[in-house]
Amino acid sequence: MNAPTRTTVPGSVRADRAVGAVVVSAAGDALGAGYEFGPALSPETPVAMKGGGGFHWEPGEWTDDTQMALAILLPLAEGDTDLARIEASFRAWFESGPPDVGNQTRGALNSTGPLADAAAAHLARTGGRAAGNGSLMRTGPVALAHPGDRDAIADLARAVSELTHPLPIASTPASSGRSPSTTPSITHPPPPSPGTPPTPSGPD
Repeated sequence: MNAPTRTTVPGSVRADRAVGAVVVSAAGDALGAGYEFGPALSPETPVAMKGGGGFHWEPGEWTDDTQMALAILLPLAEGDTDLARIEASFRAWFESGPPDVGNQTRGALNSTGPLADAAAAHLARTGGRAAGNGSLMRTGPVALAHPGDRDAIADLARAVSELTHPLPIASTPASSGRSPSTTPSITHPPPPSPGTPPTPSGPD
């Protein structure tokens, strides 16, 4: 049997795919923002870019999923894969006062010192029950740093995950593109009632 032929992807096509991955992900996040934590929709239910939801998003506004993905993407777009730069980008995002920050992410970013150490300390305080999908939801841009190099992508995805989510059940799926296994820790509270301030959305 002949070995499969590897086709070289032209740079313009690779760039177009990268832009598409970022834009489509952000658009899908914004589309779903108004429905997050709501009841399941039937296939016949029309879906619109309406905003709203538990955190009162504006129509077209994306959630913490894309906000954190951009915090990773901006350094990577400049060719910088240094974790310190990504960590600083995470902290700048958190200090901007985003409306929705997952509990595990908040626990790490509320601390001083190296972020990975803070995440590990928060994990210890929670008894190891912090396997939310917070590092998976933001990991798409990592693949754009090393096109075609799966090992390098996996290594960087794992390292970026461990800045906030050091538990292997969270960091390993982030490096492989699979969702964490369902555990009792992966739950979300209902959205806040009208007139009450939003609370962190869950363990992510």
